[in-house]
Amino acid sequence: MQSREERQAWIDAKVLERSRQKAKDAQIAADALEVAKETLWSPFAHMCLLHNELNLSWKGEIDFFRWDRVFPFTDLVAVRITGYALSALPLELATSLPLLECLSLIANALESLPENIGLLVHLTDMDVTKNKLRRLPDSICDLDRLTSLNLSNNQLQELPANFGRLARLQKVWAEKNQLTSTPATFGQLRSTVVNLSCNAFVHWDLALPEFSNLTTLSINFNHLKGLPATLCGLPSLTSLSAANNAITSLPDAFGLLPKLRCLRLDWNHIRELPFSFRHLSSLTEIHMEHNPMVSPPLDVIYEGPAAVVAFVLKQYLAWLRMERRQIVEQLAAALSYVEGHMEQNQWTDLAAYIQPGVQRVLQGTKLEFFAVILPALASDILPALRPIMEAQHHPEVPKAFFERSLDDIVDALTHYDDAYSTAGLFHERARFRKCMCVDAANGVHKPCSLLSLDFACERDACLVRVKMVTSEEYKDMQGDTYLNSRRERLSNAMKRKCVAFVNSEEGIAFFEKTAEAQGKLWMANLARAIADAKASAKAEKNRVVVRQKTVAKLQTLSKKTLKHHATLRKSIAKWEADLATLAEATKRTLKRDQLAKLKDRQKELEGRLEKARKELHQDDPISRKLQAKLRQLENPSTGIDDDDDAKDDSRGGDSEDDSDADEDDSENDEDDSDNDEDDDATSEDDVPDESDSESDQGEAKSVFDALGEIPGLEPCVDWIQDATDKVNAIMAARPPKDKPYLEDVIALFHEELRHTYVREKTTRVRNKVTTEFFQMKHVLRRWMGHGHRVLFVAWRDYVRSVVQTRDKTSQKQAKDEALALQNQLAHVALGRLEAAKWERKINFYTDEFYYQHTSTGEQMALPPPYWDDVHQGTPRRSSSSFLPPLVASPSPS
Repeated sequence: MQSREERQAWIDAKVLERSRQKAKDAQIAADALEVAKETLWSPFAHMCLLHNELNLSWKGEIDFFRWDRVFPFTDLVAVRITGYALSALPLELATSLPLLECLSLIANALESLPENIGLLVHLTDMDVTKNKLRRLPDSICDLDRLTSLNLSNNQLQELPANFGRLARLQKVWAEKNQLTSTPATFGQLRSTVVNLSCNAFVHWDLALPEFSNLTTLSINFNHLKGLPATLCGLPSLTSLSAANNAITSLPDAFGLLPKLRCLRLDWNHIRELPFSFRHLSSLTEIHMEHNPMVSPPLDVIYEGPAAVVAFVLKQYLAWLRMERRQIVEQLAAALSYVEGHMEQNQWTDLAAYIQPGVQRVLQGTKLEFFAVILPALASDILPALRPIMEAQHHPEVPKAFFERSLDDIVDALTHYDDAYSTAGLFHERARFRKCMCVDAANGVHKPCSLLSLDFACERDACLVRVKMVTSEEYKDMQGDTYLNSRRERLSNAMKRKCVAFVNSEEGIAFFEKTAEAQGKLWMANLARAIADAKASAKAEKNRVVVRQKTVAKLQTLSKKTLKHHATLRKSIAKWEADLATLAEATKRTLKRDQLAKLKDRQKELEGRLEKARKELHQDDPISRKLQAKLRQLENPSTGIDDDDDAKDDSRGGDSEDDSDADEDDSENDEDDSDNDEDDDATSEDDVPDESDSESDQGEAKSVFDALGEIPGLEPCVDWIQDATDKVNAIMAARPPKDKPYLEDVIALFHEELRHTYVREKTTRVRNKVTTEFFQMKHVLRRWMGHGHRVLFVAWRDYVRSVVQTRDKTSQKQAKDEALALQNQLAHVALGRLEAAKWERKINFYTDEFYYQHTSTGEQMALPPPYWDDVHQGTPRRSSSSFLPPLVASPSPS
């Protein structure tokens, strides 16, 4: 039997033999694998020899690739390895493959590139997409022949500082990284395509010294709040994509991209486009969906780039006109401010450069201007105004106005206009109150030789409009011009006719007759006024006398009343004492007959006492009547009832005056009738007809109800009344002692009546023309642009629409009534179905009927609706819910 040592030695020998056999088998397998890998590598090696290119795609599971197999092929120009899980590149790559032009390492696991990769001086195309690169070696910037670089889908946080040294780089892809900025030299690239999408940009600073060849820029899916202003300096840019950012606005100079054709800015926070957008005439594609667009709205954007550019152009022109209008209005306000101080003898030196109140007639309308010397506006006028107006915080002229250049002001004066003219008229001759002319030869002051008392100089100036008008104001002013010319023309025509009538034989006779009648009437009125004055004086004297008598009566009555009240108070005191005595006596008296007498006496005294107190507090009717009469006498216009003779005299005088007034009115009526005949005789074709029928006035009234008060109407006074007022004024100016004579009054009337007659006729014509003008204006505003045919069609359509509306209303009403009937029938049917579910029962404890629902058990004392309709004519059974029925329940009556 073998010992333990021998057995252990045998085991060790076997193990050693087996391990040697395993090593031999492993070596044989490795040799076989190497042969297999050599076999797999041989076609790629053959291609390297044949084409000088290595292309490996997704061969990582076979594991036959080794760099030592590649390096012998020193003439390789392209290496493309995709999906091989390479984690690093050997340093020998740059030295072993010096002729390499294309290096593509897509979808590997590279975490870095060799630091000497810059030695591949012939490299033109490099693609390291879908790796794990965190940084790039600085030597990559030495690849001066590199034209295409793809760095997408890595973990890069920054690019090398000298990245801009890649002068021949045409295309750069760096999307899906972690870049937050680009190096300062990035703008030195001459690339045509740059893709920086899906990074972490918030602010992007871009310098553009050499970035002028860029045609396509993509920077989608970042966090940009705005695009750099230098981006607008890319003259070759044709496609810009910055979607899915946080951009709120575009640079003001965005329109300086003349070749831009495609623009994607969707999913941002942009509200409006800059005015420079109007210059993007080459734009053919625009995407701005999912933006809170206000100007232009999304509806316009959906119409296409042409509509957007047109909309922005329209908005810009409106804004530009508003800016120019603001400049013109602020300039006019500043010049008005100067004018106000010049009227107060301040800033007299500026009188050589500003002259207010210059008038020019444009399109038949007189307009106000300021004459201004433009060079002095920037050198003298505005600098003098600025500190004062800024200190006062002038509401119409802000501080920003003084910061505008003279070119801006000239541009506004040149281009801002209304229906009359531009805001400024250049090279116009104007006069100034102070001369500041300079001799062009020697540059010294040269006084003008203008012979005028008010002005000292005349030279070329710019006329600045005092006020610009809107289109509505222009129409009104043109209408006012037309109205004034028509009023003057027709008024002059009527005046000529009136003068002809006044100087005719018929007119002379008419005015002599009228003057005589009015003179007599005036004298009669004067006599009546004198009589009325005397009667008034007499009445006033009588009133004073009656008032004195009334006051005396009141005083006498007041004394009597006071004396009577004193007597009453003594009697009241005595009766109160007697009542107190009687009360004491009543308490002491025991006899019945004496007690009765005392009570009767007490009752009598109480009656007297009550009557006396009532009389003491009661007003005297005579005193009340006298006080009322005294208050009536305080008013001089009230009559006096006490003096009957004065009353009769006043009545007689009034009757005579009334008769005289009637005679005067009859004469005045005759004169008016004559005047009316003269009015009819002196009518003219071009003068508006003043006689309108009542029916026409009634029809017109309904049309012009909304017209309101007509402006510009002159007060029209009757010509006879006007002449009478003139005569009254003349006579009132004379001394009171001069007694008027009838001949003088008739002569005055004969002179004044002719003037007032002409004045009234012309005033009526002017008012008639004004009324017709505003009525026409009211109609035109209501029916602007419509002819008679259109009015007829509009009225016909209106009537038809009314009829159609009425028919539709009738049809709808019929349908509503039918539906209501159907609803009512359905309600009744449902009610009857519900009533059939109830039954009537009797409570034998109380002998009262009640109703119970057969399904729900609900009980109520009153029958449900439609109970009689359901149970009428059918035998009704009643039962008690407490006890079984003993007898049949009586049928309801």
